[in-house]
Amino acid sequence: IALTIIANAVCLGLETDRPDMPFLSEAEQLFLAIFLSELVMRLFAIGVQNYFDPEEGDFIWNLFDIIIVGLGVLDTSLSYVHQSAKESSGATLFRLVRLLRILRIFKIVRFLKQLYLLAYGFLEAAKAVFWVTLLMIVVLYICSVILVRTVGSGAVGSLHQGFLHQQFGCIPKAMLTLFQMMSAPNLHDYYGIFGDYPMLAAFLISFIIFVSFGMIAVL
Repeated sequence: IALTIIANAVCLGLETDRPDMPFLSEAEQLFLAIFLSELVMRLFAIGVQNYFDPEEGDFIWNLFDIIIVGLGVLDTSLSYVHQSAKESSGATLFRLVRLLRILRIFKIVRFLKQLYLLAYGFLEAAKAVFWVTLLMIVVLYICSVILVRTVGSGAVGSLHQGFLHQQFGCIPKAMLTLFQMMSAPNLHDYYGIFGDYPMLAAFLISFIIFVSFGMIAVL
């Protein structure tokens, strides 16, 4: 099955780059038949009730297999119903279903233990990244409120009013400015105003040190 998944992935790549290549459609139907047969045999082997039992360790993979094979069957059905899918009203759905066939490649994770461990580690790391992202949003929001209240709307009459309003005129602008500064620290555009706003210079430098560099250290 793992070799079949790899061959199917190659076929999908060829279909993307060389759609006029002969026998691609027939090969796709062959792969679908193999995956469908494998699914049916597994259903008979372990039973329908055990297959869909949430208590089973492979429940997520079983559900994933059902979805992938179901999309393949739906794709085949739509290709027969809409012979001219590009002109039909269901063209968008047809293209979406065909695009989702690429998800079959993820089935290979199930058969290669080392790849499964890497994928599991990636998912666990994604949880930590989610909480770090949430923390960064809170920090960006707090810092944005401070900057908007102090320099964004409090620089009336200043020579740098236009620049400060553009960067920190409202909370979304300030959050975007700080996010750019956090992801790629660069204070070159602010050199000209640091002399008039030393507190802003101290705030931005501290932000880069503790937030930008701190985020890298956490991740």
